[in-house]
Amino acid sequence: MPTCLRFLSKPRKQLRSKPNRPSPFGEGRNGLLSHRTALEVQKNECVFKQFQQLLTGKIMSRESRMLAGILLVVLPSVMYGGLTLLSFLTRNMPGYNDNPLRHDLWRAGHAHAGVYLVLSLVMLRYVDEAVLSPFWKWLARTGAPIAAILIPAAFFLSVVSPTANEPNSLINLAYIGALFLAAAVLSLGVGLIRAARRMER
Repeated sequence: MPTCLRFLSKPRKQLRSKPNRPSPFGEGRNGLLSHRTALEVQKNECVFKQFQQLLTGKIMSRESRMLAGILLVVLPSVMYGGLTLLSFLTRNMPGYNDNPLRHDLWRAGHAHAGVYLVLSLVMLRYVDEAVLSPFWKWLARTGAPIAAILIPAAFFLSVVSPTANEPNSLINLAYIGALFLAAAVLSLGVGLIRAARRMER
């Protein structure tokens, strides 16, 4: 919650003026109504400022916006990969339907690419609100996209040959990608918790 809204949402007893100090809004019912009207005006101004921040790009940094745009441009390639696997399936392509290992790993590669790209876009919305050092903020911003590259690449490239009976050494890329993903999710989660605690103060 923005600082101004947190101030305006405090209990009424915390907003009262000190004893023996005349209220600038007068006394009685008219004074109370004027006080409430002033609070509503301040609250509306605060909401308007937050809306302005959304329009002027102060919620997401330039780096986050740039990476989000790149991910959205790349997303159709995942759709194309899905259509390619569908054509392999419907046309009974040799080396795909008759090779269960290759079939399963390629399906997993396509699924992981799509899910991690969407996760990357969701995380970018919150990265700039997290309380993190520059390195950890970079990791929270780029960890999921890196995982979206390494993990599907491991699944696809480890069984490139149509006659592959076991994945080759490139399958280890999946473990590296998993480390990047775990570090990104954990760092972003910790950063958001720290930001929430600061807002409570």
